[in-house]
Amino acid sequence: MLLDINEDFKLVYDLSIEIERDPSFMHLVQQVTLDPNKPHVGLKGNLGLYGSELWWENIKNKVMKTNIIRGVIKRCYKAGQDSQDSVNSFELILPDGRTWNESIYTNNRKDINLFKIGHEVIIFYAHDEIKSSNGINEQIRYADTVIEMAISKNVVMGYADKSRFVRFLMSLRLLKTKI
Repeated sequence: MLLDINEDFKLVYDLSIEIERDPSFMHLVQQVTLDPNKPHVGLKGNLGLYGSELWWENIKNKVMKTNIIRGVIKRCYKAGQDSQDSVNSFELILPDGRTWNESIYTNNRKDINLFKIGHEVIIFYAHDEIKSSNGINEQIRYADTVIEMAISKNVVMGYADKSRFVRFLMSLRLLKTKI
């Protein structure tokens, strides 16, 4: 596990588990990376092929760019044009007051029910370099891959936990004094 979480959180998504269950997507990504006929499509693969042992080592050793996003769910919603009627995305309030939108990732479908307003989410991302689209004075672009996602087992924002909610608001400078 790459996320450092305590017993208040549940790891709901681990990409390594997803790849182990169904390696077909990993193989497809690797094929596109290695295809010389697709010089502008897919990952560069300079830090290992997606899902390979080398790729994982470069993530764990922070050779590949990584970051962690942590925030409290502000809203849950359905995104995209899928025929499913269920919620599949959420918006976080980050500690600095910015918002962050992400899809819900779970290894177990029933864990979707944990994604509710007021729960804290922690996401570990790896940023894998994408092949150049034109090669002329272009900035390096990255595919942002969710490696792990954890969610708090209980509400951290709201009336159920007033003191933590107040500390959260104060950290955002939305509240000047304690209430």
